[in-house]
Amino acid sequence: IWLVPPSVLQKGEGMGKRDARVMRAATVIPSNNLRFSCLSPPESHNQGMSLFPIVQIIYWLSLSTWFGGVLFIAIAAPIIFRVVREQRPILPTVLSVNLENQHADLLAGTIVAHLLALLSKVQLACAGGVLIGLLGQWAFAERSGAGPLTQIILRTLLCLTATAMVVYDWRVVWPQIIKYRQQYLDHADEPEIANPAKEQFDRYHHESINILTIVLLLLLGLVLFSGNIATAMTFSNFPR
Repeated sequence: IWLVPPSVLQKGEGMGKRDARVMRAATVIPSNNLRFSCLSPPESHNQGMSLFPIVQIIYWLSLSTWFGGVLFIAIAAPIIFRVVREQRPILPTVLSVNLENQHADLLAGTIVAHLLALLSKVQLACAGGVLIGLLGQWAFAERSGAGPLTQIILRTLLCLTATAMVVYDWRVVWPQIIKYRQQYLDHADEPEIANPAKEQFDRYHHESINILTIVLLLLLGLVLFSGNIATAMTFSNFPR
């Protein structure tokens, strides 16, 4: 609601073309000394206000699923290794002997590696949802002032970095894990080949876990910088 002096309404003083177009869409309610002009927001603002909640739902569903999945695997991986090693399993179809509890390491590493492979697909899908949400925030969220603009830039950078880490793990690290695991299994009774392959398998497996930890920290930062997202659809943004 705008408080418009009667002289302005009657004479149109101080109005530009833009103001005149807005005033033609106004509903004027007379009063003793002032007239209240009740304006409907422009159509683009109405569309933005209706789309913003949908964008936020997509953003938070994707971000919470992504963060929760990574957190679960980060907690589950060391537990899986510890429990399997304690049981000291024997895999007669894989290795002829169980030197230094290698059967347990191989079994636990294979379980975690397959969980990480499935998680990578979930992460890519969630990253797409978060990016859609960020595009919507660039279009509809409040960006006036240094604070909101800085936060949306930080959210974008954190999401892009986390996505790049996921793609790197999926396209670079995971194929190496598969390669050296298979090489280790094929030459299990040939120590000169199996031992280096096992070392490379462990190396890339630990690298994948480290990437998971970095992604978890990036997502935590994304959550922290997403606490005060507000729509830019306020009366201060309407034409004057």
